[in-house]
Amino acid sequence: MNARHWLNFEDYTTFQLSIALIGSILWVAVYAFLIRDTLKKKFIEMPFFIACGNFAWEILYAYFFDDYINLGEVYVWGYRAWFFMDILIFILLIKHGKQQVENPWLKKNFTVINLAVLSFFFIFFYAWISVGFDNTPIHGDGSVKLGATSAYMLNFGITVLYITQFFRMKTGFKFSKPIAWCKAVGTGLFTILFWQVDPENYLVKVLGTLVLIGDSVYIGLLYKYQPREQKFNLNQLRVTEAQAS
Repeated sequence: MNARHWLNFEDYTTFQLSIALIGSILWVAVYAFLIRDTLKKKFIEMPFFIACGNFAWEILYAYFFDDYINLGEVYVWGYRAWFFMDILIFILLIKHGKQQVENPWLKKNFTVINLAVLSFFFIFFYAWISVGFDNTPIHGDGSVKLGATSAYMLNFGITVLYITQFFRMKTGFKFSKPIAWCKAVGTGLFTILFWQVDPENYLVKVLGTLVLIGDSVYIGLLYKYQPREQKFNLNQLRVTEAQAS
């Protein structure tokens, strides 16, 4: 295998490949922290709706549309690393995600709902990518789709739903600062990459900017409302919510 197979220095600069690699590693760290914290706390902090979308996207770009990714084989296997980690995350979501919802019907049908949401996102993104809506580098012929448009749609959803879930559960569950930082910096590096290789994709630029702002706000909220010394009791939060309803 030649160097272009593993790292495509013909179409991308060393700087661009480097920030893509660091961004990929930081997202692996996001998943690793999420898995560790969920196993430890028996609660998964990623909102279930967007977690299903995230898993569907990674299934598609890890195996169905991996030939569109021309950064190099290293990055394809980076996408696959996300996919394999997301299998465990989805299992943990089914097992521990019920604590995110209060409605008895949602709790009872939580597994079926997540499978339905996963199927919806899979079909939607398969169609989105197939018809050419995902981003193609400037002056590209359509043979390369780096997945940024769909990825940033999901990323924006993650940011918004994380903030709303944080306000709802901040007194009962300690949200992860390492996850927040790795997501923000990892996504920020990919935003720099796409500004360079796909400069006319204004949708990606807008979404990338909004995600950066949202991630910064979320990190600020974490440090403001969840200082290190604060104690958390998820069960007490449930009792308080039940009394309020």
